[in-house]
Amino acid sequence: MKFRNVIHKGLRPFIQDDDASGSPPAVVAKSQRIVSFLEDMAAEEELRTVRIWKAYMLTGNPKGTPSLFVTVN
Repeated sequence: MKFRNVIHKGLRPFIQDDDASGSPPAVVAKSQRIVSFLEDMAAEEELRTVRIWKAYMLTGNPKGTPSLFVTVN
């Protein structure tokens, strides 16, 4: 799956340029694993295979966009 758009200003350089300076150090390793998984997956349904990410589809205005939890906050 290719990232179409990254809105979060800390994640954008992390995903596009592999620059983790805008991300909290505590989540960098987990974020790298998530990004690698997302880039390698073939279908959105694969998100549900990793239950700890609590993947779900957004409702409202970006309806149908997949979302998942990285941290509790």
